[in-house]
Amino acid sequence: MATVANKADPASPIDVHIPTPVNDNLVDYVEENSMAFTGANSHAGTETFTGTVIVDGDLRSSDDVISLVRGANPQSLLVHNTYTSGSVYERAFFRFVSNVLHLGAEHVGATLRSLQLTAQTIIINAGGSTRLTFGSSGATTATDNVYAWGGIANRFSNGFFGGYIAIGDNITPPTATVGAAKIYVDTADGDLKIIFGDGTIKTIVVDT
Repeated sequence: MATVANKADPASPIDVHIPTPVNDNLVDYVEENSMAFTGANSHAGTETFTGTVIVDGDLRSSDDVISLVRGANPQSLLVHNTYTSGSVYERAFFRFVSNVLHLGAEHVGATLRSLQLTAQTIIINAGGSTRLTFGSSGATTATDNVYAWGGIANRFSNGFFGGYIAIGDNITPPTATVGAAKIYVDTADGDLKIIFGDGTIKTIVVDT
């Protein structure tokens, strides 16, 4: 263990633990040049470390934000579930890849684990707008009668429901779509109808 000066609080030096080498390498779960910090440490400036830094305690910036940044280089945050070596581990990842943010679980030589999202309400936002909300009453869309579920080239194979299917009452007949049949309630007469991909319309039930 070594002690280094704490610029933010000179009266509280920081303990730096450097792992003991094993077979000419540092301990298995850390890479070369790794360091571990213990206790609650605060620093108002910027420090640069080469290698892996393990923090045991509080890591925070002066404005309550933790930031991973190195110029224009995409950053990654890894949280391990297990670690035996660089070729045997289970971990979660939070990273940018080709300008796309990835969140999930990964493994090498071990088991791929599940991902669970838990909250009072889970909100899916895309393109700057809320698209889907999962709450205590089920899944709902944020804006009524705007977004589609699937598409003619992105279809779900089957659907299974334990109750009824509710469709909008009295709508303008939809246009035909090749390869699809659409059921609707016609606003002209209130009848339940179906329009086939070739444009043929048939009445299923008459509203009397």
